[in-house]
Amino acid sequence: MEMRSFNGNTIPPIPIIAGPTASGKSGVAMALAERIGGAIISADSRQIYKELSIGSAKPTQADRTLVPHYLIDALPLTHPYSAGLFHEMATTAIDVSLGQQQSPLVVGGSTLYVDTLVKGLPTIPKVPSEIRQQVQDLFATKGLVGLTESLAKADPEMLTKIDPRNPQRLMRALEVMLATGQSWSSYWAMRVPFQYPTRLYILSPPRPLLYASINARVDQMIAAGLIEEARHVYHLARGNTDIQALRTLGYAETLLFLAHARSLDETIYLIKRNTRRYAKRQVTWYKRYSAAQWFETPEGLFDAVLRHYGLS
Repeated sequence: MEMRSFNGNTIPPIPIIAGPTASGKSGVAMALAERIGGAIISADSRQIYKELSIGSAKPTQADRTLVPHYLIDALPLTHPYSAGLFHEMATTAIDVSLGQQQSPLVVGGSTLYVDTLVKGLPTIPKVPSEIRQQVQDLFATKGLVGLTESLAKADPEMLTKIDPRNPQRLMRALEVMLATGQSWSSYWAMRVPFQYPTRLYILSPPRPLLYASINARVDQMIAAGLIEEARHVYHLARGNTDIQALRTLGYAETLLFLAHARSLDETIYLIKRNTRRYAKRQVTWYKRYSAAQWFETPEGLFDAVLRHYGLS
C-alpha cells in the first residue's frame, strides 16, 4: 500500500467514496467514519452552498454533529465554485482532519472534482477579464448552441469530455483556448499530481435499484419542501437564474415551475428523468478509472475500506 508522511506520521492513501447520485454513498461513509474515527470531506458541487440543503441532499445536522464534515455550507450562493477551488479546499480539509487525528474520507459524485484528486490538477494561466466577458456575451446572445459550436472548432477533444449542457464548463474551456491559444484538454493532459495518494471506491447499485432510489429521493425532496427552498433561494438571488448554483438538478426544473412554465407533476417527472440521466453519465465517467474498485452494495464497500485500514 502506498503511504505518505504527515507531521512525521505515515498515513495510507485517502479513500474516495464516489458513485452516481442516490447510490448510498453518504450512508456508508457515515458508518465508516463512525467506525474508524473519520471525517467526511464533501466532493459535491452543491452541498458547499449554505442556501442549498434539500435539493443537494445535504447531510442532516445530526450526522454533522456526530461526524466532522468539511466543505458543507462553506460558500454563499453567489460564490462560484470550481474544480480548482474544490481541489484547494479539499487539500486544506484533509490537512486539518489529519492534524486533528481524524481519518479523512472524501465522499461525493461530482466527477470533475473527484478527478482532480485521482489524476491531479492542471496549471492553467489566468484568463483576462475581457476574454471572460467575450465568452459570457456569446452565451448571452447565442446560448448553449453558440458555446458548443465555438468549442467544437476550438477544442473538439474537450467537447467530448464535458457535459454539452453545462454552460459553465463550456465557457471555461472556450476561455482558456481564446486566452492561451492552447486547448483546455492539453492543460488537463499535463497535471500536477495530488499531494496525497488516493484510492477510489465506487458504489454503483444495479440500475433498477439505483433508479428506484433516485425516484424515491425526489419524492422525499418534494415532501421535505424543495419547492419552498427553491422559491427562497430564487429571492435571495434576486431572480438571477444564471447563478451557477441554480443551474442544478432539482432547482432548475423547480424554478420553471415557479415561473408557471409547467405543472408540478411535470416538474417532478423531469427532475426524476434528468437525475436518472445524470446518474448514467456519472457511471460512464467513472468507468475510465481502471484502478477503481466497484461495489454494488454498501456492505461490500464498507468491508473493503475497513480492509484498507487493516480493521476487517
